[in-house]
Amino acid sequence: LDFDMKKLTEKSGGELRIGASTTISQYVLPELIAEFRKLYPDIRITLLSGNSHEIEDALAAGRIDLGMVGGIKRKCLKDELVAFVHCSNPLAQQDEISLNLLRQTPIVLRELGSGTLDVIQKALQENGIALSDLNIEMNLGTTEGIKHFVEHSLSMGIISIRAIYRSIYEQVFKVLEIENLKMEREFLFVEKRGETA
Repeated sequence: LDFDMKKLTEKSGGELRIGASTTISQYVLPELIAEFRKLYPDIRITLLSGNSHEIEDALAAGRIDLGMVGGIKRKCLKDELVAFVHCSNPLAQQDEISLNLLRQTPIVLRELGSGTLDVIQKALQENGIALSDLNIEMNLGTTEGIKHFVEHSLSMGIISIRAIYRSIYEQVFKVLEIENLKMEREFLFVEKRGETA
């Protein structure tokens, strides 16, 4: 109501506290926030970044007004997770790998609690594969950390396609299809029960 009344007088102000999972906060929201600020320069925006569980906890605790995560809440944007290697990796000679080769390849994934890892785990389970069946070299807390590790190793990573668009065109990374494995998700709004943003 406050916002609508101020809008009638063509003056908007206040603060919007947004929490977003790592991929969304790094690769989706900066552009959207920049556009929003052009329309509403008097609204101050703060952005909290964390994994999906941390964002949901921050919302429940009242530290943010709106959360955006990968999971099953209110749909916002589509996303796809992809397997990728550095272009110098011998696997980069292939366009697709088998599930058996996936099990053997050293892989770097996000940490427990991340929406990205939840999507990977679900897609694997649909193919009868557990996370423990993979050759997980390490779990890292950020998408950028995974990108840098893969760039300097023979490991494979799995992250949002949004995070490596530019690196694919610059021929730093190569995306590999994995037979019968689709890792799609929605970026979602989460809000307190009974409240609508």
